[in-house]
Amino acid sequence: MMHAFFCFLVFLCAVQGTLTQQEVGFAVVNNAATTPGGIRFRDEVGECYAKQTLFDSCQQVWAIFGLYYPDYIKIINNVTLYVGVGVGVDVGVGVGVGVGVGVGDLGVAYTNISNGNGEIHLSANYIQKFSGDVKAEVTGKIYEAMTHIWIWNGNGKAPKGLLDGIACYVRLKTNHAPSNWVKPGEGSFWDQGGDVTARFLEYCERVHSGFVAKLNKKMKDGYSYSYCYELTGKTWPELFTEYKVKVKSLALES
Repeated sequence: MMHAFFCFLVFLCAVQGTLTQQEVGFAVVNNAATTPGGIRFRDEVGECYAKQTLFDSCQQVWAIFGLYYPDYIKIINNVTLYVGVGVGVDVGVGVGVGVGVGVGDLGVAYTNISNGNGEIHLSANYIQKFSGDVKAEVTGKIYEAMTHIWIWNGNGKAPKGLLDGIACYVRLKTNHAPSNWVKPGEGSFWDQGGDVTARFLEYCERVHSGFVAKLNKKMKDGYSYSYCYELTGKTWPELFTEYKVKVKSLALES
């Protein structure tokens, strides 16, 4: 049964010196309530906590990406978290964007936007089999998924590894990254995705303040490999090489 979260996040947008507002409602639907994963979600996470996390993560995403103007934000009225059995991962970069890894009943989550409504689908099977603090893990996955709901994907042309890396960057920046993620400087490619790209974007943001938010704004209408150069004066590989060298030198000095 769905229980709507009656607290709305009010979004204020500056428009020609005036303020408009966007309200977003949040809800949680446990479609796997009688399964081991659904029961674990109920007992160790809880609908009330999940609703609050939807609210909190939305606020954080808006703040990180500076979504204060209607030209840069999607019109989304509601975001609902669905816990279900057999949730696969949508590997596309259209309105539905995969979060996590795996397929079929071992999938983690995926997101979708339809008619102004955002959906986050989370696998009860994954919740059941996850070893560790499942509440913390679900929290992190909600932050990743909420990021996918709101960021732009270059009309489907942005690299999936970059989009997943941005989602993980938000999880990292909001202190919801797990301890087993890679350390700064690890990884082979800038768009490797996940924790590797998240760590790289953390560096990009440190040396070029506002980089991630500016990149997101550029991806509203399309994607170009040149965006990185336009924002930093370096190509993606050049910046990634610089990142690895600087992180390694800092490690040797410590």
